[in-house]
Amino acid sequence: MPVSRESVVLKLFQAATVLTLGNGESTFFWTDVWLDGRCIEDIAPSIFATVSARKKKTVVAQALAGDAWWWLTAKQQLPKLLRRGFDSLFFLVGWLIWKERNARTFNGVGRPAADLAALIQDEASSWCQAGFTHFRLLLSVLGA
Repeated sequence: MPVSRESVVLKLFQAATVLTLGNGESTFFWTDVWLDGRCIEDIAPSIFATVSARKKKTVVAQALAGDAWWWLTAKQQLPKLLRRGFDSLFFLVGWLIWKERNARTFNGVGRPAADLAALIQDEASSWCQAGFTHFRLLLSVLGA
């Protein structure tokens, strides 16, 4: 697929600027660079592909406000057959991010985001090998 001139300019701009998240009311959850110098669109393109165009305009403050987690809405947009796998993915990622946070807070050590993403992929593979069939189905649909 050819890359548009606008997307190249946007990527160049993102690489050359630093974003301060602040209250999250002017930072797009999916497309702005706010997670360790990356955007969710680049970190999880398969998940990003499932998000509606309207939801892609959600800002961080909306996505993480109160109990209105984006994954509850996203899950409802999936076929019922994939929802249990989606829940497993959500909790796997949350658990590993929590463990990473604890390692940084209590042990003073942390890993780069790319290493954490690789750990998540390895753990997901282990879950599939252990027989989590709903999780395996979701990952196969996502192409992971």
